[in-house]
Amino acid sequence: MLPPIVAPTIILLAALSIASNTAAVAHQDKAEQSVQRSDRPGGLSYIAVAHQDKAEQSGQPLEEDPDAYAIYSVLLPAEDPPVESWNIVNETERGPLPLCLTPPLDQESTYRPVIEQFETLNRRRFLLRRSFDLVAYNLVSREDKVRPIFEVSAAGFNKERTRALVYVGHHCGNLCGGGTYHLMAKKNGKWEPDREFRGGPMCLWAS
Repeated sequence: MLPPIVAPTIILLAALSIASNTAAVAHQDKAEQSVQRSDRPGGLSYIAVAHQDKAEQSGQPLEEDPDAYAIYSVLLPAEDPPVESWNIVNETERGPLPLCLTPPLDQESTYRPVIEQFETLNRRRFLLRRSFDLVAYNLVSREDKVRPIFEVSAAGFNKERTRALVYVGHHCGNLCGGGTYHLMAKKNGKWEPDREFRGGPMCLWAS
């Protein structure tokens, strides 16, 4: 049996050892987080992940539709200016334009459901996920001072999910930017610009 004074001393030393190890682990975790942040170019991906975590905790809805991401991945490479890596705002944006899209009478039943769902979905913003089929891209917050920066809306679909409407735009600095709506059609399992629409030209903006 240990003397009365030795036993409390051993317990105290064990407690100090545990506290020291806990502090060391916390310090290591902090250092690893710092390295992870510095490893990402410009810190943009790190900021986007933090923003996404915060948005998910706040209950912001997520854009999880694979067809929407397939459409974005078709349209963004065609959007000016040409880039090797896209900085994409990490939540949907309806765009500043009125929806000047009027189908002819004989196409009203074809396109009106697409337009109505687009309007309904874009009454709020959806958080985007890393589901784009692009070579390289960052999801960035609106507060990030990066240019050019691209934005996409939620996509509206018809009941059959063979037609869609989406807004895509970009900002590249003072008096530099543009955007417009895109009607898309699904042909042989792939999304492409809808060439069957016979209504008037859609609104666009450019500066």
